[in-house]
Amino acid sequence: MTFQRAGYVTLGILALSLGLNVYLGLRVVNPQPARRVPQGKFALAKGDKMSDLVGRGLDGKPLTVRLNGSAKPTLVYVMSPECIWCTRNEANFSALVATHRDSFDVVLVSLVEKGLAEYVAKVRPDLEDMPVTVITALADRVRDTMFLHSTPQTILVSTDGVVSGYWPGAYIGTRAQEIEAAFSVKLPGLLPAAVDANLCEDRNGLSYSRGAIAVIDGRKRQCGDGGRWLDPTR
Repeated sequence: MTFQRAGYVTLGILALSLGLNVYLGLRVVNPQPARRVPQGKFALAKGDKMSDLVGRGLDGKPLTVRLNGSAKPTLVYVMSPECIWCTRNEANFSALVATHRDSFDVVLVSLVEKGLAEYVAKVRPDLEDMPVTVITALADRVRDTMFLHSTPQTILVSTDGVVSGYWPGAYIGTRAQEIEAAFSVKLPGLLPAAVDANLCEDRNGLSYSRGAIAVIDGRKRQCGDGGRWLDPTR
């Protein structure tokens, strides 16, 4: 009986091993599809769930900004130091923050690390010493799932991490009117324009870095060298 029981145990182990090998083999032959951005969607929308922002702070240390479960709503401003529209929109954003200094947690998300410290030092006086969290070097999965590839973007996130307001681009035209109405703020307007041949621009107050994909005049386009929109290579 002892030998018979041992035989059953051995057969059981062999069967389990065979099953595991078959499963792993199927995983290799038919690997699980990678996570993809939903087809046809290129921007956030009201009601979308935001994930935590994972990246690095100004000091270069790992930083996670938690958007779900915060004590106050979070105003997320996506920018980069080289962004033309971000520079022109500085006074508008500063006015928005100053008007609601006690209403939100403010987070600056920079898509570019170069020149960030200098940029923050320049704009911080305009923010009237309001605590502002600065994060950069976001994980690729965060940038992809939340479509953080163009600048500037203004995102209002509720305490449970849901997008309650979304305004892509600088505060111009009807977007400026929407911001003023939503936040009961008077915007001072854009600063004078500058030119940067390394960035592509659209007509809606958004700047894109080289390689970024966007829908321009109804067509899928990619930002190329010299600030030119090209047919996408991917």
